[in-house]
Amino acid sequence: MDSNRWQVILALVCFAVILMSSGAVLWMFFWPRLKVLATATVGETVVRVEVAASPGARARGLSGHAPLAADEGMIFIFPEAGWPSFWMKGMRFPLDIIWINDNRVVEVTADVPTPSGSGSLPLYAPKEPADKALEVPAGFARANDVALGDLVRIEIVP
Repeated sequence: MDSNRWQVILALVCFAVILMSSGAVLWMFFWPRLKVLATATVGETVVRVEVAASPGARARGLSGHAPLAADEGMIFIFPEAGWPSFWMKGMRFPLDIIWINDNRVVEVTADVPTPSGSGSLPLYAPKEPADKALEVPAGFARANDVALGDLVRIEIVP
């Protein structure tokens, strides 16, 4: 091969490496901000939810989030059923936590308050194993007659 051809190949390889590196940097910058959206249907009530499926998203939860509308929430999806515990660190509004296992409501922790004072924060956990938790505005469970055994369907929004 002549030297011009090698220079063209080298330039293309360098361009490809720079392009891939830039794409990786942009992906790492924007990835934490990408939200997976879904709908959660509890009984007959549909809620628009953000999905917290990764460990980072589950740890962050709704901390610092603006108050939710009556039909909004966050669904936490765990790799297996267990007794996950939540706290209200950084929360600006009270919640209902609907604990779910095998797509059925197993417990409701209603009217979980925002933190008060600078003491330690209480933990909230289900009494039954749960593989999901749905956080919704306080009063949601009562207003929508959420009951133990209600079916919960999760559908990812395309």
